[in-house]
Amino acid sequence: MKELKGQADIPLDDKKFRFDAKVTEPCPSCKQEITRDFEDNYLSYPDKNTPINIGLWCQECDKEFELEIKITSIEVSIQYDASKMKEL
Repeated sequence: MKELKGQADIPLDDKKFRFDAKVTEPCPSCKQEITRDFEDNYLSYPDKNTPINIGLWCQECDKEFELEIKITSIEVSIQYDASKMKEL
């Protein structure tokens, strides 16, 4: 099995860009931990180094907050088995 890694081009032409990451911060109001999961809450058409405002909601104090993030890079990994290559 071989593995390749590289960087994805940004902007992504993807309305619902989901990825395996979470932002977890204490609520500015009550200090309860609040989380934004990007597998459940996607980004729309993200662009590299461009500010993106995401929403965070605290269940404890029922308040909404906004946090500015920037995507600085996206790593892409693929795996393949060359022994399974087929003639077309």
